[in-house]
Amino acid sequence: SESFQKGCILVKARKFQEAVELLDEAVKLNDKEADHFAWRGWAGFLAARDKAAAKSVAFKDLEAALKLNPKCAQGLYFAGQITKLGGDAAGALKWFKKALTVDPNHVEAQREVRAAATTQKPK
Repeated sequence: SESFQKGCILVKARKFQEAVELLDEAVKLNDKEADHFAWRGWAGFLAARDKAAAKSVAFKDLEAALKLNPKCAQGLYFAGQITKLGGDAAGALKWFKKALTVDPNHVEAQREVRAAATTQKPK
């Protein structure tokens, strides 16, 4: 939908609050589309000042996305990002690897797995 496309563009432009509004509209227009929930959860997390409180709200959307489509790579990736930002690198890596099992070409997840591999090597 147009709301979904514009919402994704606004997330990338770092206009998170506006993105949440459009993605909320996208979910209302089509609540059977996993990506709508995944992107709304991610945008909502990024828009929130209190990241700890926002995490559980975001994960509700991500869980909804993964229930609709267990192969929603974007939802798995966003779960990894939120987990990483919460300080759990090992937990995040599991999410990123899971995203790659459903979509081996997911570029951002590939980048995260590579970055984790380089930081874990002993010096």
